Amino acid sequence: MGVKSYVGKNGERLWTAGAYARSQAKPGLKVEKEKRGLATEREALGVSKQLQRECEREVIQREAQGSSWGAVIEAYEKYLLNPSNTALQETSREEYVATIKKYTKDWFRRPAAEISKADLSEVFSHMTSLGLSCSHIRRTKMIINRAFVFGMENRLIRGIDDSPAYGIQLKRGEEVVPEILTLGEIRKLLSSARELEHPWFHHWALALLTGMRNGELYALLWTDIDWENSTLIVGKSFCSRTKTIKCTKSGLYRTVPISSELESLLLELKAQAGTRTSVLPRNRLWTMGQQAGELRQFCE
Repeated sequence: MGVKSYVGKNGERLWTAGAYARSQAKPGLKVEKEKRGLATEREALGVSKQLQRECEREVIQREAQGSSWGAVIEAYEKYLLNPSNTALQETSREEYVATIKKYTKDWFRRPAAEISKADLSEVFSHMTSLGLSCSHIRRTKMIINRAFVFGMENRLIRGIDDSPAYGIQLKRGEEVVPEILTLGEIRKLLSSARELEHPWFHHWALALLTGMRNGELYALLWTDIDWENSTLIVGKSFCSRTKTIKCTKSGLYRTVPISSELESLLLELKAQAGTRTSVLPRNRLWTMGQQAGELRQFCE
């Protein structure tokens, strides 16, 4: 960058010395330094040479450390965007990237190898102060750890043997006992919903008779019903967050036998369906992912 003169506040002539160095191995890695307020051109030239040596030395040091955390995450995101690289579902891949960017954005300009256990502990403490659940914090730790492992395996992070997430102990949350209806409560739920002609009756009945997940019920079409063989094919699911149809959570399809009780329910739905292609009517609350609240309210 060399030297250049400028006029100071008091009208005197001053000099600025600058230097610049870029990595040949990593074009995105560059270091710039500048010093202002020098009295003479000779002094500025000397300072410029010193700064140039410092820039070159810092580039070499940072090359030895590997990539910045931002560069590691950029590469990791590209890796995750290719479905053939991982068995993770699309929603999980998107969650990984969003989580890393949300909680580690302050690290992006730092060399990844310099990030320590203390940095991670600071992130987890902040999440705790926000009232986030233990399970959410533990999952965030797992996601960040996977990014570190990716960087180390692909030689983007050098000079460390283990992820800084390794060995950090996080508090386990108290196990929450799941709310499960008894057989008597299930019968009462369905009989009451039928008697009151509740708009969710068929949704709840079909869920109980098939064991299908919410998204699978939403994506179920009449073309998935094999009347001849009395089976129901479960091969896709709806994601309320992205409003898209995707594969099932396991990535596999399965068949559900149609019992006489289930057949009666399906025939009843078929008679009401008209030109509707989906087995169940899709109301606004269901599309918005608020079905759990509707069920809880009715149970209460």
